[in-house]
Amino acid sequence: MYKRCILIPARGGSKGIPKKNLFKILDKPLIFYPIRAAHESKIDEVFVTTDCDKIAEIAAEFGAKIINRPKEISGDLSTDLEAFQHFVESSSIEYDYIVHLRATFPKITGEIVDDACDKFEEMYESCDSMRSVIQVKQNPYKMWHMRENFLYPVVRENKLHSAPRQLIESSYLQNACVDIVKTTAVINKNSMIGDRCLAYQMSDYYDFDIDTIEDIQGRHW
Repeated sequence: MYKRCILIPARGGSKGIPKKNLFKILDKPLIFYPIRAAHESKIDEVFVTTDCDKIAEIAAEFGAKIINRPKEISGDLSTDLEAFQHFVESSSIEYDYIVHLRATFPKITGEIVDDACDKFEEMYESCDSMRSVIQVKQNPYKMWHMRENFLYPVVRENKLHSAPRQLIESSYLQNACVDIVKTTAVINKNSMIGDRCLAYQMSDYYDFDIDTIEDIQGRHW
């Protein structure tokens, strides 16, 4: 039996939507949805790591345990890895793996969490992490960066920019629904994915990560 928990990062700051984690969808703040999914799952330990007192208060009301995230790892450029390292290092329990949920994906359910964990545990010895993805039509081999009006391929050394699409491998986008990472990857490899990341493929229905107001407008709830 693996020791596992759910960790939900929820910074107080947000550029796209001010106080995004408390933004209300169907009369509930976004932070409510991953906590609800966590409680619906078979995982008992549910944590929210935050630098914001208001988020901490509301998350605690919904039944999450609170990790006080230091301000120095809570800025706009702070990473998930910093939050996870802080959590692992300050935890009194040595977890085998951590399920990463986000307040920006209100369609998350306990059933999705349990299914992802089951698939991860089936492949536990062969991977360091799992990341939920959806297949995309816009292939990165056909994409470019633009600097000073000149194009540079997104995929370096790319020779497939003019190839028929049938000759190019399918591409997948992380959709921020549910990720899993072993604590050994976080601590020993300083990584959120480690050396081998297992795919948890989802349908286009789960193309739903919320970063801006435009991501919310026009949605069916």
